Amino acid sequence: MLEHLTPGGLRALLADQAPYALLDVREPPEAAAGHLPSSTNLPIGEVELRADTLLPDLDVRIVIVDDGDGDGRASVAAGMLERLDYRQVSVLDGGIRGWQATGGSLERGRNVPSKRFGERILAEDADLLIEPDELDAALSGSRPPVVLDVRTPFEHRREHVPSARNTPGFDVLGAAAEAAAAGHDVVVHCTGRTRGIIAARTLRLAGITGARALHDGTMGWALAGKPLVRGEVASAAPRTELDDRQLAGLRDLATDAGVELLDAATAVQQRSRREDRWCYAFDVQPPAPGQGSGEGFVPVLSGQLIQQLDEWMAIRQVGAVVACDGGERSLLAGYWLSRLGVPHVAVIDGGLPAWRDAGGGWRSTPAEPRALSRPRAKVPTVDPSQAQRWFDLGARCWSVAPSPEYEAMHLPGTHWLPRRRLELDPPTLDGPAVLSCTDGERSLLAAEALFRVEGGAVDHLVVLEGGVAAWEASGRAVVRGRDGLPDDPGDVWRHPLEVGEVAMRDYLSWEIALTSRTDGHA
Repeated sequence: MLEHLTPGGLRALLADQAPYALLDVREPPEAAAGHLPSSTNLPIGEVELRADTLLPDLDVRIVIVDDGDGDGRASVAAGMLERLDYRQVSVLDGGIRGWQATGGSLERGRNVPSKRFGERILAEDADLLIEPDELDAALSGSRPPVVLDVRTPFEHRREHVPSARNTPGFDVLGAAAEAAAAGHDVVVHCTGRTRGIIAARTLRLAGITGARALHDGTMGWALAGKPLVRGEVASAAPRTELDDRQLAGLRDLATDAGVELLDAATAVQQRSRREDRWCYAFDVQPPAPGQGSGEGFVPVLSGQLIQQLDEWMAIRQVGAVVACDGGERSLLAGYWLSRLGVPHVAVIDGGLPAWRDAGGGWRSTPAEPRALSRPRAKVPTVDPSQAQRWFDLGARCWSVAPSPEYEAMHLPGTHWLPRRRLELDPPTLDGPAVLSCTDGERSLLAAEALFRVEGGAVDHLVVLEGGVAAWEASGRAVVRGRDGLPDDPGDVWRHPLEVGEVAMRDYLSWEIALTSRTDGHA
């Protein structure tokens, strides 16, 4: 039977020191407009795909929130988690509206704990920022500064400051140290504030005392009327290895912040016996072909882990162990996690190579979500050739891909089906239908959901095995664009940089105004 928690009961839970997870299963634009402090936004279409990594403890207390007043998504999400063997799942009575009706407050925005923390770090180092006009003038000078973009390669390709090289997360340190040794000033940038602030402060802590961050990042640059480079293939600065002296300094920095340096053999022993205090394990190396990772380690870029802590650590009051190739990424990620307030942060000395040498579990490919690997209803699948025969006989194609993935690639004539309402407002399939998505995973889960709604298999519904990627690989045509999507699909938060000047100014004003109030980890 589905358990319910009153707003008063939730307040008692939040005041306790026991681990818990508060999940907001609405869509990102809804959560950004107003959410409960300390909640993690996990849209209903992501629950089955991300539960393994976001909720690694099956016994943790989980509270699920939706709008309330008959929304229904919280109950659907609770059912998903119970089928995945989570043992303490409840739904907040009245949802967001019930919380507000009993005097509960909301916060707006995304990644609030990390962004609030970034503003606190800036307050400690008031001259950390460089204005767009000053940087622009310096770039035209006889010895221009080296500009490093600390965001993801995707974001760098989307837009960046002229001359910037891409050094995601804490990869920035090696490139910055090399530039500083050659006598160049160093400027880092992100899209707004937080990652640039953290990166510049990191460089100063590592001895590059003149490093600065571009004020308000690419948004500040655009608002100052300066052109951004768009659509260029990501220009990555070469990785510069730190020497033993530099790494020793980072070890001291991390341990002074309370990070435990853990030898690999001990880490392997403790995790195999479940004796460790680290609920989460993160691999903060950039992905590379054939790289593999430790069993149970979640891959995430080091800078993104700090920038989006609430999206990676939904369970509060628990610790994390961090590893990389044995270099600076994990030491710096551990340092900042500890500064953010995560208890029991550890870094594996020697990194994942040492973990593997010590007999730690290893995966050469990413783990399949448990929702797909567990026993489940038999879903009929068809390969591209078989799907083509279905279409020749009049079948319609439905896509449950998120709207950006749909826009990037879908089959001709596809109808978009929002995943968020599938169980609550299922489509009328009045003829043969082929479900699709990018790789086939979401459509398998969506088909299962439709089978549950119908009380059994739907005999005229099949899933395109391997999704649109397999369809394209078979040499068949795909469509790129927004045809078939509503003007506002409602499943994606649009970045202010994409919206316009007013949205950018509002966003930056919100971020600057964040106070030092702490919720959860921050």
